[in-house]
Amino acid sequence: MNAKKPIPHGIWLIISFSAAILLWIVISISEKGGVVFAPPWKVVEKLIAEGYDGILWTHIGYSLWL
Repeated sequence: MNAKKPIPHGIWLIISFSAAILLWIVISISEKGGVVFAPPWKVVEKLIAEGYDGILWTHIGYSLWL
């Protein structure tokens, strides 16, 4: 008897994350979606820039503790 092995949860996590990022990219480069959603690479650039400036950590602190 050939029993099929279920797909491991880690693989499902990778598939789901990849699909979400791909959908985000497709929406952000569309004409109307680009007005609302920034592309992932711009979000990461801004996140890194604000992390270096210290602004991000200040806002995280206020969000968590105040």
